[in-house]
Formats: sequence, structure tokens, C-alpha cells
Amino acid sequence: MFLLLPVFMAFVRAEQLKVVKHPEFNKVYVSDDITLLCKRGREILQSGVTWSHDGQTISHNAILPITMTMNDSGLYKCTNGQMESNVANITVLNMVPKGLLSKIRRKSVIGPQDAVILELYVEEGLRDWWCRHTFLQFSEYWLPLPEQDWSNQNRSAFIHTNIKGANSTSTTYWCMNINTKERSNAITLRVTDRIVMLQMLEDPVFEGENVNLSCEVWGNGHVDRAVFYKDGKIIQEDKGTTLVIKNISHTSAGRYWCNATYKFSHISKTAQDHRNVYSDEQVLRIKVGPPAAILVQDSNGLTCTCPLCDRHQSYRWYRTPVGGASYTSPGATLTETSQNVKARKDGVYTCRAILDEGLSRLSNKFTYTHTDAPDDLTWMVVVVVVVVVVVVGLCLLLVAWYHKRRSNQLLLGERKVAGKDDGADGGYELIDVRKNKGKEKDEGEYELLKGPQTEVYHTLKGQGEGQGKGEGGYETLKGPQAQVYHTLKGQGEGQGKGEGEGGYEALKGPQAQVYHTLKGQGQTSPVEVHHTPETAPLKGQEGEEAQAEGGYEQLPLKDPEYESMRETEK
Repeated sequence: MFLLLPVFMAFVRAEQLKVVKHPEFNKVYVSDDITLLCKRGREILQSGVTWSHDGQTISHNAILPITMTMNDSGLYKCTNGQMESNVANITVLNMVPKGLLSKIRRKSVIGPQDAVILELYVEEGLRDWWCRHTFLQFSEYWLPLPEQDWSNQNRSAFIHTNIKGANSTSTTYWCMNINTKERSNAITLRVTDRIVMLQMLEDPVFEGENVNLSCEVWGNGHVDRAVFYKDGKIIQEDKGTTLVIKNISHTSAGRYWCNATYKFSHISKTAQDHRNVYSDEQVLRIKVGPPAAILVQDSNGLTCTCPLCDRHQSYRWYRTPVGGASYTSPGATLTETSQNVKARKDGVYTCRAILDEGLSRLSNKFTYTHTDAPDDLTWMVVVVVVVVVVVVGLCLLLVAWYHKRRSNQLLLGERKVAGKDDGADGGYELIDVRKNKGKEKDEGEYELLKGPQTEVYHTLKGQGEGQGKGEGGYETLKGPQAQVYHTLKGQGEGQGKGEGEGGYEALKGPQAQVYHTLKGQGQTSPVEVHHTPETAPLKGQEGEEAQAEGGYEQLPLKDPEYESMRETEK
């Protein structure tokens, strides 16, 4: 008897009614689409079922679909005849799940056996995350992530799958952490065997948002004309292939479809037109979504707020490059978690509030370009460039001033030397090498000596200045042997100098090595010798050899011109 008791109790439990959620979410969020089933054992009842919510009867349908709002939290129970189910307590969270799942191609309607690519994004990493999907008869199947993505080092992963089922079959996808029970949002895809499809690019659709409905042809056929319908009435025609509904409200909910005239012109230019081909109906349901963050620009930069959020502790910021694609993730996650940030790079900025068990909806977008307001780094670069330019400019001015000052000093020095008294300092004259460079020697001019041995110039001043050789002046000696110049000074100059009254002046300087005065036997008049490798005959001595041993030339003891000068001096 006691052995039969467990069998009897199992039979009784099998016959009891039970409320089951499909999909079987551990946590329920606002805008989730859930179907409540009343099961007896393994059997899903198809008739005779009454549903109640918090003790109030709400439906007599065997299957109860609900798009969850905050008002749908509470206790649910089903009855069948005299039998009552257990009580299912459902709590709806007014936020977005931490896992974000999206469609790569933004298509909600696909053809049979078409491939589907989804992207899962989890900020904390993908370790212990798996995905699931529904199938016929309210069954569910696991869809594991690729092993290389099953790590907290990865934040996103792509999921490849194929839709199975006949026309109008719906398949719902979602992902969950098998340890923490956190999950992602759910995506529902519908299958159609029609070649014309009405796509809802935004799913789910929240009140106040903009919605785009697109009339497309499978295989990328070119649509020449599209007509849109709502609840059997034409609402747009001949205005393109997209219907835009702005600031959508509950009055926009309803059944939508389209018809298209198209041809596959990308395959053949002579392709046949297909006219007025209709799509399947799609039901547009407006959902009351979780609160969205609000992004504003102010004096502090960008500020993120969420007035309707409960118990939010920090914020999450995202940036997407201008024109960059973003599927699940709204962009690269920034490191800042404070309420205020400064935009430092060009891009589209958005934010969320981080809540205890989820996130707020994404905020409005703010596009920032560097021309709007330069950041601190830009100002720093500008200041550095200006300082460098000023310093370089000052250096160039100083260099120019120094060179000009040096040139003026050199020019002033030359002028001072040129302005000295000709009678002072032995009567030497400044020779402008630059002026005479390259010129031939004229009569009365001196030739620039060249060579390391030539170091001294003596010039004749006074009477006869500017005359040619032989008329009171000496001819410039040439050659490396010429090391001494003797010059006869003018009248009255040099008296008392030398050995006699001839007024000879000794050469000065280390180069003057020879001063020879040749005196004849019994002669009282001085004889002066100067160096010259080849000496022309003196006046009155033509034809006579006057050179002595060693290349010295003997001057006449009594030169008529010399005697005449002495008489004049007396």
C-alpha cells in the first residue's frame, strides 16, 4: 500500500495545471513579448481555459500573449473546469537587459532557409553566455556561442543561424548567462514565402520614436513603385520605397502591408516588370518602453540624466565615428562613468544610466565636430605653436640686428682710418684693396704686392705725388726678394733723421732687415742702396753699369736733382 503512494502522488501532480512562460525568461523586462501557457502535465491546453490577473479575469483564450508593461506585473493563474493552476508571480523590470542583441541587416522578415546574423554585446564580457531560440510547438533550443568568443576578454560575438519553418512562422532569439541568469533582449524574426516583404527596421517600437517601414523585394529586385497600406487603406504611394512615421503614438498601431512594381534589372536590362505584387501583413505594436537617458550640451560639456530611472548609480558613454556603422553596440565605450564628460574626438555621442538589474534606454544622439568647441588639448597645441613662432621671430630679429650693428661698426672703422691726417704716422695712406682688386696698375698708382714675403708699402708723399717713375718717385719693386721700400720724404720732413742731411728714414718692422749706406773712399756725401733684382739706369747714368756686387746699385754721389733740393731747403 505504501509502495503505491509515490506513484499516486506523481499521477496527481501530472494532472495538476501549471502556468508556463514562453520564452521561459528568468527576468521579465518592459516590452518583452511573452506567451502564457496553461499546461496539464506535458499537454498544452487548447480550450476551456480562463485566465486571471491579481484575481481579475482577463481572458478566456487558451493561449495568452502579452507585451509586458509595468502594469502587467502581478499574480497569474489559469483554470480549466474545476481545476486551478498554481499562481505565477511575474515582476516586470522597467529597464533594458544588460545583454544587447541586434540584427546585422536590420531585417525582421526573411525568406525560408535564409541565413541570419545576430550580434550579442555584453559590456562585462561573454563568459558563461549562451543563446536560445524558440521553435514550433513552443519548444526551445540552445544556440552556443563560438568557443573562441566565450571569454570576458570579448564583449561582442556574431551568431550565425538559419530560420526553419513554413510561411508566417516566428522565431524568437535571446541570450543569457547560465550562472548569473542575466539575459539579453529578445528578437523575433518572421518567415515569409512571398517575394515582396514589408520590413520594420525598428523593433521593438517605442512611443515617441521615429519608425521606418520599407517595401523590399527578395533578391534585391529594383522597386519602381511602392504603395503602403494601413488597415486596408492607402496611406502613401509613389513617394519611394520607405514609409516614415515620426513621433509614433498608439494611434499608429495597426496592420501594415505594401505592394510593389519591380524588376530584376541588375540581372538583365530587358528584365520583365512585375506589377502590384503584395507583401504579407505586419502588425505594428507600440510599446511603452523603459525610460531613456537624456543627453544635453551645457557649460560642463555633455551631461547625461535619467529622471525616470530608479536607483541608478553611474552612467555609460559611447562614441561612434561619424558615418560609422553600429549594430548592437552604440559605439566604442568610453572610460568615463560620471554624469558629465567632455567631447574630445569627432563622432556621435550617446549615453545610458546603469541600473541595478539593467540599463536605461539609449539617449538621444549628439554629433560633435572639432569646429564646435576646441577642447583643452587643442588649445594647448595652439598656445605652444604661437609661443614657438614668437621665440623664433625674436631670434631672427636679434640675429639681423647683430649683423647690422657689426656692419655699421666695420664701416665706421674704415671711415675713421680714411680720415686720418696724411702727415701723421709717417705719411702712410690707406689702400682700399676691394676698390683696386682686379684693376690694372695705372700711372701714379701702386700695385698690390702678393706673396708671403711682401709685407710693407712705402709711399712717397708731397711734391711729385702722382708722377710717374723717374720724376720724384720710386717704382714699386716686384718679386719675392723685395722686402724693403725706401721712400724719400718731402721737403722739410725727416730732417735730423738718418746718418746725414739727406733726410732718409729707416724702415720699421720685423720685415725690414737691410738698411745699407754705401760710402765711397774719401767721400762725404752719403750713398744709399736699395734692393732691386733689376734696376733701370738712373737719369744721367744711361749706358753705364752701376750695379755693385750682390745686386746693389750705387747711386751717384752728386745727383743734380738731389743737389737742387738741398739748395732749395737751405
